Amino acid sequence: MRIAVLGTGGVAQNLASGFLAKGHEVVIGTRDPKASTARVAPDQMGTPGLGTWLKTNQKVKVHAFADAAKWGEVIVFAIKGEQVAAAVKAAGPDHLAGKLVLDTTNPLEFGANGIHKAKSIPDSCLQVIQRAAPKAKVVKAFNCTPGHLMVNPKNRGDQLICGDDKAAKEQATKILKEFGWDVADVGTADKAPYVEAVSIAACNYALATNDWNWVVALPGRNK
Repeated sequence: MRIAVLGTGGVAQNLASGFLAKGHEVVIGTRDPKASTARVAPDQMGTPGLGTWLKTNQKVKVHAFADAAKWGEVIVFAIKGEQVAAAVKAAGPDHLAGKLVLDTTNPLEFGANGIHKAKSIPDSCLQVIQRAAPKAKVVKAFNCTPGHLMVNPKNRGDQLICGDDKAAKEQATKILKEFGWDVADVGTADKAPYVEAVSIAACNYALATNDWNWVVALPGRNK
């Protein structure tokens, strides 16, 4: 498949390399491809600059949001939650229409030293994307998982997903299982605020313990 990953940070890099390793074609989408590819220094979270990451992922191309979204068969939102509405506008809602859109985002704030805080928003990031691109098939996924564990996790856990399109959730489930996950479908798009709340609670735990090596797992499920 052709996968367009919108974003350049740790989540985007980990998922892009994961899709690439599993035989998919991958493009990174960014607001400013020239500036993004010139960035080599790590950010406050220690994530390599995109230019550095590309040296070991040379098959990945970098395009503007709109070009990446137009090219991709599956679109992955791997950006800050506060940027999703602007990203949909930049990508072009028509370029998302009819496609699976995997929403990994959360309503978090990032401090100068990378500290995560919950941000008060009236609804979920998924619902913001769905309103801005009503013909897209948006599925929440990966948002409850630290970026470095998203692909082939050592400890198998559950990916909580939700969305309104049944076929899109089936497609998302196939991708998630390919990445080494069990999947728990928690319902329709209006359940996304609760899925995002799980991530916020887990981030608070991680900040308190400095432990980012966890996965979400629902007890009692057949693995």
